[in-house]
Amino acid sequence: MLLNLIACGTHKINNSREVCMLDSLKVSLTQKLHPVHKAESEKEYEAIWAFRYKACISELNRHDIPELNHDNCWLRYESDELESTSLFYTGSMEDIKATIAVRVFNPGEVPKVLKTEYSLGAFKDLDKQKVVEMSSHSFDTSMSGHAATTALVYQTYELALEEEADLLFISCIPEHLKIYEDLGLRPYGARALNKDCAGLLVPLIGLLDIDYYKEIHSLLYHIFKKAEGAGKKVNSDVSPLMELIYEACGSAESNQDVIKNEILASFRESIVSDASTFNFLTFLPEHIITQISESSQIINVKPGEQVIQQDVRDQELYYILSGLLEVRQESKVLAKIKHGETLGEVGFFRESGKRSASVFAGEQTRVLIIRKSFLNAMVKKHPADACLFYEALSRIMAEQIANS
Repeated sequence: MLLNLIACGTHKINNSREVCMLDSLKVSLTQKLHPVHKAESEKEYEAIWAFRYKACISELNRHDIPELNHDNCWLRYESDELESTSLFYTGSMEDIKATIAVRVFNPGEVPKVLKTEYSLGAFKDLDKQKVVEMSSHSFDTSMSGHAATTALVYQTYELALEEEADLLFISCIPEHLKIYEDLGLRPYGARALNKDCAGLLVPLIGLLDIDYYKEIHSLLYHIFKKAEGAGKKVNSDVSPLMELIYEACGSAESNQDVIKNEILASFRESIVSDASTFNFLTFLPEHIITQISESSQIINVKPGEQVIQQDVRDQELYYILSGLLEVRQESKVLAKIKHGETLGEVGFFRESGKRSASVFAGEQTRVLIIRKSFLNAMVKKHPADACLFYEALSRIMAEQIANS
């Protein structure tokens, strides 16, 4: 009965107290069904490293990342065993379902490389604040990953509140952006990250203020209520951070309807403005475009920002909704990719996905990101549609070869 009530959602419940109770039950149920464990023993660490290795090799086809240990079949990072790092996982040690690393930095301890990666120059008094970072998220692709990811986010917030942190940052793969945004995490204008083991990542900020989560009716509000009951700090001045979030509004988009409408509008505009544009959407029926919108994300890239890094492995396909991208090797511009064109077809198909050149935004650019995992899922669920998708990309690549 409880599961049926939760599945129905809160829209059928009018009493705000009942809604609050139901949300609290959702949080408790997620935590009970997907208990999160902190790695304490050497065997737990090794199980996590082995799980990461399997995800990297078997599912992402990335074989030569520097941190890979092929003798032990581990993916192990130097930061894993630092005192400031905690590794968490769901499932059992013998059958891990998802895992994350959470690092806590005391004031003045945030490394320079992290400041650069997360574009933290916009945060005043950063060196006076305690910062928490959630990263290295690996999950079993045979499951949806949604519930396990949510449970790990709950754990990250519990740790951040226990530590009475001031700022929380998360880097997420584009396909999980909606999960995080539904909980209340937001893009803040930082540039997208390129990681060997994960491809393109979107940096998000988690505000550490109970009133914010109450106002947006986030399930995380109940994590804050629990911390408040334990006497922890649950309020902070988030007004300066809200300004960053408002300025970054639209910098990353996960809403399916918005994405579909923007894809179709961009497609029509590119055909009208330049009939010579060889647009791969031309060969796709609308139901496949709908599938793309359900599994893809849009990012906004500022002029000069990097989208693809040479020699880094990623298997995303990029469709230019607006703006201009420049393909570069060192300082030389090899090609310009304009509105309505695609980029990354070769890396999308290659087993290694290693990029042969870097790509930067030549102007303000909106990019649709289609991940290889989308196509892998389509092959299993809708093989006929996958054939049409392959055919469309093959025509694009043939046209590029003919014009080169």
